[in-house]
Amino acid sequence: QERTNVLLLVLHHAIVALDKGNISSGWYWFVGDLIRCCLVHAELQKQAGIKGNYPRIEMYATINKLDLICKQCQWVSKKPFPAADKSKKERMKAVGGIMADFMEELHYVGNSKHVGLAAECRPKAEKIKKRMVAAVKVARGEDNTPLTEQEKFEVFRAVQQDLRGSGHWYRCPNGHSVSRDNSADGLFVL
Repeated sequence: QERTNVLLLVLHHAIVALDKGNISSGWYWFVGDLIRCCLVHAELQKQAGIKGNYPRIEMYATINKLDLICKQCQWVSKKPFPAADKSKKERMKAVGGIMADFMEELHYVGNSKHVGLAAECRPKAEKIKKRMVAAVKVARGEDNTPLTEQEKFEVFRAVQQDLRGSGHWYRCPNGHSVSRDNSADGLFVL
């Protein structure tokens, strides 16, 4: 338990360092190795809980594994989606394997014989599942995240200044924000 906790702490700080750096740094590979190491220790902890009949350790280790598998998918998605067909297939295969591992652990939580612990752990698993769905979309190159308010403001300002837009925004029937582009007599859709 102590080793797993220390590894999780180091992993957290390594991910922060990776987020501040870039994927070409050594942090990318270090984080990948550390995630795999944490997964091994979480599995050992889960098996120890099963053998020793410690259901709380077993279930918490399973939740840790779910979180680590999600982090593994997020780690894969830090690299841009490849353009080459062979690289795409390799990436999709890796993401498929990660998803299979995730679904196995999620199924384990959902079908746990430890009723009280399962009820406690299911909401945690559902939160991780939502993060996993988003991570899989990014890893598969399907990321369609909506623009943040800051990004919308920057687009609005660019349309208004650079494209000499009217500054008037309209909502189309499909729910898109639309501005008239005076320079080209066209529409700019956000």
